[in-house]
Amino acid sequence: MELTTAYHPQLILDIALESHDLPDLLRKHDITESDLDRLYALPQFRRELLTTRAELTQTGSAFRAHARVIAEEHLATMNDLMNNPDVPVTQKVAIWQSMVRYASLEPPKAENALISGGINITIAGYAALPQSPVVDITPS
Repeated sequence: MELTTAYHPQLILDIALESHDLPDLLRKHDITESDLDRLYALPQFRRELLTTRAELTQTGSAFRAHARVIAEEHLATMNDLMNNPDVPVTQKVAIWQSMVRYASLEPPKAENALISGGINITIAGYAALPQSPVVDITPS
Protein backbone atom coordinates (compact mmCIF):
# COMPACT_ATOMS: atom_id res chain seq x y z
CA MET A 1 0.00 0.00 0.00
CA GLU A 2 1.36 3.41 -0.91
CA LEU A 3 0.89 5.53 2.15
CA THR A 4 -0.32 9.09 1.85
CA THR A 5 -1.98 11.27 4.44
CA ALA A 6 -5.22 9.39 3.67
CA TYR A 7 -6.14 6.42 5.83
CA HIS A 8 -9.24 4.37 6.42
CA PRO A 9 -11.40 5.49 9.39
CA GLN A 10 -11.53 1.86 10.53
CA LEU A 11 -7.78 2.04 11.28
CA ILE A 12 -8.37 4.77 13.87
CA LEU A 13 -11.19 2.77 15.45
CA ASP A 14 -9.17 -0.46 15.49
CA ILE A 15 -6.28 1.27 17.23
CA ALA A 16 -8.59 3.05 19.71
CA LEU A 17 -10.45 -0.17 20.54
CA GLU A 18 -7.16 -2.09 20.85
CA SER A 19 -9.01 -5.02 19.31
CA HIS A 20 -6.01 -6.31 17.29
CA ASP A 21 -2.43 -7.05 18.12
CA LEU A 22 0.12 -5.18 15.98
CA PRO A 23 0.73 -7.90 13.35
CA ASP A 24 -3.03 -8.41 12.85
CA LEU A 25 -3.63 -4.66 12.65
CA LEU A 26 -0.90 -4.22 10.03
CA ARG A 27 -2.17 -7.18 8.01
CA LYS A 28 -5.81 -6.07 8.19
CA HIS A 29 -4.97 -2.59 6.90
CA ASP A 30 -2.21 -3.72 4.52
CA ILE A 31 0.39 -1.40 6.02
CA THR A 32 3.86 -1.83 7.47
CA GLU A 33 5.07 -0.80 10.87
CA SER A 34 6.97 2.10 9.31
CA ASP A 35 3.72 3.17 7.55
CA LEU A 36 2.03 3.21 10.92
CA ASP A 37 4.90 5.23 12.40
CA ARG A 38 4.47 7.79 9.61
CA LEU A 39 0.74 7.99 10.35
CA TYR A 40 1.44 8.57 14.04
CA ALA A 41 3.66 11.48 12.96
CA LEU A 42 0.64 13.21 11.38
CA PRO A 43 -1.02 15.67 13.80
CA GLN A 44 -4.45 15.02 12.24
CA PHE A 45 -4.09 11.26 12.76
CA ARG A 46 -3.09 11.71 16.41
CA ARG A 47 -5.96 14.18 16.97
CA GLU A 48 -8.52 11.79 15.48
CA LEU A 49 -7.14 8.91 17.53
CA LEU A 50 -7.29 10.95 20.76
CA THR A 51 -10.82 12.11 19.96
CA THR A 52 -11.97 8.56 19.20
CA ARG A 53 -10.41 7.21 22.38
CA ALA A 54 -12.04 9.98 24.42
CA GLU A 55 -15.45 9.28 22.88
CA LEU A 56 -15.14 5.59 23.61
CA THR A 57 -14.06 6.27 27.19
CA GLN A 58 -16.74 8.87 27.93
CA THR A 59 -19.70 7.14 26.39
CA GLY A 60 -18.69 3.52 26.24
CA SER A 61 -19.94 3.67 22.69
CA ALA A 62 -17.65 1.13 21.05
CA PHE A 63 -20.58 -0.41 19.20
CA ARG A 64 -21.85 2.97 17.94
CA ALA A 65 -18.35 3.97 16.88
CA HIS A 66 -17.94 0.73 14.95
CA ALA A 67 -21.39 1.15 13.39
CA ARG A 68 -20.48 4.71 12.36
CA VAL A 69 -17.41 3.45 10.49
CA ILE A 70 -19.46 0.76 8.75
CA ALA A 71 -22.13 3.31 7.80
CA GLU A 72 -19.45 5.62 6.38
CA GLU A 73 -18.07 2.72 4.35
CA HIS A 74 -21.50 2.16 2.82
CA LEU A 75 -22.35 5.76 2.00
CA ALA A 76 -20.96 5.34 -1.51
CA THR A 77 -23.13 2.25 -2.04
CA MET A 78 -26.18 4.10 -0.74
CA ASN A 79 -25.43 7.00 -3.08
CA ASP A 80 -25.06 4.63 -6.04
CA LEU A 81 -28.44 3.06 -5.23
CA MET A 82 -30.08 6.48 -4.89
CA ASN A 83 -28.82 7.45 -8.37
CA ASN A 84 -29.68 4.15 -10.03
CA PRO A 85 -32.87 4.50 -12.12
CA ASP A 86 -33.54 0.76 -11.75
CA VAL A 87 -33.89 0.97 -7.96
CA PRO A 88 -37.56 1.21 -6.90
CA VAL A 89 -38.69 4.47 -5.35
CA THR A 90 -39.77 2.67 -2.17
CA GLN A 91 -36.22 1.40 -1.67
CA LYS A 92 -34.84 4.90 -2.33
CA VAL A 93 -37.20 6.29 0.33
CA ALA A 94 -35.97 3.68 2.82
CA ILE A 95 -32.36 4.57 2.02
CA TRP A 96 -33.12 8.27 2.41
CA GLN A 97 -34.84 7.69 5.76
CA SER A 98 -31.85 5.66 6.96
CA MET A 99 -29.41 8.36 5.89
CA VAL A 100 -31.46 11.02 7.71
CA ARG A 101 -31.51 8.84 10.85
CA TYR A 102 -27.74 8.10 10.63
CA ALA A 103 -26.96 11.80 10.23
CA SER A 104 -29.25 12.70 13.18
CA LEU A 105 -31.27 15.01 10.92
CA GLU A 106 -34.68 13.85 12.12
CA PRO A 107 -36.84 16.68 13.46
CA PRO A 108 -37.41 16.62 17.22
CA LYS A 109 -40.54 14.90 18.47
CA ALA A 110 -43.55 17.14 18.11
CA GLU A 111 -44.54 18.81 21.35
CA ASN A 112 -47.63 20.40 19.89
CA ALA A 113 -50.67 18.23 20.65
CA LEU A 114 -52.29 18.96 17.29
CA ILE A 115 -49.17 17.81 15.44
CA SER A 116 -48.65 14.72 17.59
CA GLY A 117 -52.26 13.67 17.13
CA GLY A 118 -53.78 14.03 20.56
CA ILE A 119 -55.11 16.51 23.06
CA ASN A 120 -54.91 15.97 26.81
CA ILE A 121 -57.58 17.81 28.80
CA THR A 122 -57.38 17.87 32.59
CA ILE A 123 -60.55 18.76 34.46
CA ALA A 124 -59.77 20.59 37.70
CA GLY A 125 -61.97 18.41 39.93
CA TYR A 126 -60.30 15.23 38.66
CA ALA A 127 -56.69 16.44 38.78
CA ALA A 128 -56.09 15.00 42.26
CA LEU A 129 -57.28 11.52 41.35
CA PRO A 130 -54.54 8.96 40.64
CA GLN A 131 -56.25 7.96 37.37
CA SER A 132 -58.17 10.75 35.69
CA PRO A 133 -61.16 9.58 33.65
CA VAL A 134 -60.68 9.42 29.89
CA VAL A 135 -63.33 11.10 27.78
CA ASP A 136 -63.51 10.24 24.10
CA ILE A 137 -64.59 13.26 22.05
CA THR A 138 -64.03 11.69 18.64
CA PRO A 139 -66.71 12.96 16.23
CA SER A 140 -68.98 10.19 14.96
